[in-house]
Amino acid sequence: MFRLVIAFVILSLILAFLYFQQKKRDLDKRAYDILRKRYLESLEKDNVPLMLAAGKDFSDFHALQEADLGQLYKDALRLVRDNPEHKLYALEIGRRKYGASRKNGEPTVYDETAIQNDIEAATK
Repeated sequence: MFRLVIAFVILSLILAFLYFQQKKRDLDKRAYDILRKRYLESLEKDNVPLMLAAGKDFSDFHALQEADLGQLYKDALRLVRDNPEHKLYALEIGRRKYGASRKNGEPTVYDETAIQNDIEAATK
């Protein structure tokens, strides 16, 4: 009887864990969709202040996909091409993009050089 109770408790804990993991995935998906939609809407409206804010929020999201960071970086470089005063934004997004592919989450010196070269090329 005691073993049955223990087995029931363990099974209950496993099911609760799985349930909460699924809830977390659902919440992450919902948050991702909201942040992505907000960013895309700012692009459609060509609203630069909203694009900067939405881009930073979107790039901060812990479940962001690497392809999204690539697109954010391309958009940031386009923004710099149109208005060079947004270089710091492009630098920040570039660091997040390159850092995402590194084990420690930080860009290397070579990455920093590549980002600077991208920004310089965008302003010419």
